[in-house]
Amino acid sequence: QVDEKYSNADIKIMFFGQETNTWLGEKNNGVFLGKIEPVLNLYETFYLKEQCYSYGGQFWNGIKKFKKMLSENIPDKKIGYIWNNVVKIGKCGKGFPDKFNFLTTQYFNVILQEIDILKPDILIFFSGHGYDNKLSRLIGQFSKTSIQSFSEKQLCIIKHPKINFGLRTYHPNYLFRNNIEKYLLTLVNEITNSIK
Repeated sequence: QVDEKYSNADIKIMFFGQETNTWLGEKNNGVFLGKIEPVLNLYETFYLKEQCYSYGGQFWNGIKKFKKMLSENIPDKKIGYIWNNVVKIGKCGKGFPDKFNFLTTQYFNVILQEIDILKPDILIFFSGHGYDNKLSRLIGQFSKTSIQSFSEKQLCIIKHPKINFGLRTYHPNYLFRNNIEKYLLTLVNEITNSIK
């Protein structure tokens, strides 16, 4: 699902978190309801209608901060965003058991199709280097190049045949404890330079 802001944007950005955090687990005692529509409705209400920003949490606070910085840096461009996760099959709560990576890889390996359908100009992975192996199982091997004074683990450019321009850094939860402004400013500058 996308909104008109994304459809009509000059720059389309797909940003990734790590995995789901409960997602309808409060219903049916965490057992899958057997229908995808409630999950799609939740995405629409939570993200497309922007309830995520009142939800709180470091991830959404970091995304809000990043969006503000980028729009201020390139005010003449309409920027559209779509939210994604590296791991699509999660548990009721935080964290990521390894068996879910197998389930995602075997039965719901759709990231490359999502990229083909949504055609983002830029992908940003706020997943941290610990998810690189999970990501490579889903999209295939990719190369990484560190940026400026950052190490490859901290902030890098991702190169893959299906990705126009990709960046990966830590989850905002880490960034808020480690000079988030420096990381986000570097991301903003890299994106700005990539569209010139």
